[in-house]
Amino acid sequence: MADNWDADVDPPKTQCSDIKSCGDLCTWFKENPRKCLAFTIFSLSFLAIALAGVAFTLWTEKADYVFIASGLGSFFIALVGTFHFKTLLALKAEVDNYSGLNIKFRKENMLLTSDVDRLQKASTHLSSTQKSIARSIKINKQNFK
Repeated sequence: MADNWDADVDPPKTQCSDIKSCGDLCTWFKENPRKCLAFTIFSLSFLAIALAGVAFTLWTEKADYVFIASGLGSFFIALVGTFHFKTLLALKAEVDNYSGLNIKFRKENMLLTSDVDRLQKASTHLSSTQKSIARSIKINKQNFK
């Protein structure tokens, strides 16, 4: 009986680039619950500010409270976003640095490969020259005897 090795392998997770519709987005959220924390915080904060604005507008005679509440909520969202994107921007800087080093490595690797090829050709040429000289010396020794 043949073993089915693929039965134990989990199916590949949805990548961000695969998201084309709301259904794909929901699938991605289900597969990556920890990655959607920032999105959830932003969404809930926006929803809370919008609901607070509507509630204050409908049930309060003073509109100043609406502006204060929305200002505080917006400040909270900006604060959370700052810390969230600070990490992402630092990561982007590291990825850019890594990419630049990767490009330099590729160039140096190409130069070293060409140097190694050149030295291998020179080594083969020197080997053939050495064999030719050894044959010539052997022939000269036989001729002088």
